[in-house]
Amino acid sequence: MQGTDGNFYGTTFYGGASGGGTVFRISPTGNESVIHSFAGFPSDGGNPQTGLVLGQDGNFYGTTQHGGTSTNCGSSGCGSIFRISPGGTYTSLYSFVGAPNDGTGPAALLVQGGDGNFYGTTFGGGTTNHNSLCGCNGFGTVFRISPSGNETDLYTFAVSSNDGADPYPELVRGSDGNFYGTTEHGGTDGNGTVFRISPSGTYTSLYSFVGSSDGGLPLAG
Repeated sequence: MQGTDGNFYGTTFYGGASGGGTVFRISPTGNESVIHSFAGFPSDGGNPQTGLVLGQDGNFYGTTQHGGTSTNCGSSGCGSIFRISPGGTYTSLYSFVGAPNDGTGPAALLVQGGDGNFYGTTFGGGTTNHNSLCGCNGFGTVFRISPSGNETDLYTFAVSSNDGADPYPELVRGSDGNFYGTTEHGGTDGNGTVFRISPSGTYTSLYSFVGSSDGGLPLAG
């Protein structure tokens, strides 16, 4: 992501002072600086899987797949959301708790809505009774978070014939003000879905992929 200063900003999944990944800045001519090293669980996020989003306030926002303060996901942590300035001022905004009360493992880029809040998905977690259905850690969520760190889970996927599961890619903000996305699994044939969700959490499953005569397992935005 290019900042307002003309430099580019990004993340690495590994490396840095603690091995939990970094946020870096690089100029168009190749002058690179690490502006944050993730410390990982239990004091910081770890292993950012996606890039950064430039907020309306000039700061960058992102997620880490692991790390955070919750002990519900073992020593790897349940993931986090962070804010960082172009100069490297870093704030951990939120730590995911994981199932059965929250999402876990955010793997998608955040999207800023017209209301100034950020919207995203977690690949796992949520309130679905995950143990009786699949023996896993939940089927994912859609969440909203303010620039100051006020997080709300808008929707939990239920992996049924009418719902998707495991949203992997980022959401897309439509011209109607709603957000659109895909799930890797779930739907009528288990091959993934396309869905719509409003900023307030009104959810509609729009389409189920068939697989044999259609696409399946969407992973891209």
